[in-house]
Amino acid sequence: MKNILYLALFIAFVACSKQISPKKVNKRLTEGSWAITEFIDNDISILKKYQKVSLGFSNAGNISVISESGASGSWSVGNDKNPTILYLNFPEETDSLHVLTDDWVVYKFSKDFCVLKRNNKPGFNYETSIDQLTLTKK
Repeated sequence: MKNILYLALFIAFVACSKQISPKKVNKRLTEGSWAITEFIDNDISILKKYQKVSLGFSNAGNISVISESGASGSWSVGNDKNPTILYLNFPEETDSLHVLTDDWVVYKFSKDFCVLKRNNKPGFNYETSIDQLTLTKK
């Protein structure tokens, strides 16, 4: 009886600790536009600068920005899923958006929101990272 209980707990643990697949991120990001609803950089909330910014992710790897005329960038997702990495790139001259340029760990992801943690360096513990970007589907 104990073995059955342990097996059931193990299966429940594995089911709950599902990893975020790059394929799912690629598919869902391109479905509609995303608002920046939280942005913490170096332990400081800088959301006020980005409250009116919406991002549209194309299948071709382009990011269109709604609110900054002519602004655009690029994106891609790494192949690994432990963790899945979202690469964002905006040119330096793209007003204040270049601060988004980085490798971001896809920390939490659903069809309605995406929580990203800055991937500072190899071996970095993103679980405790303070730098966070949250996108919410519009």
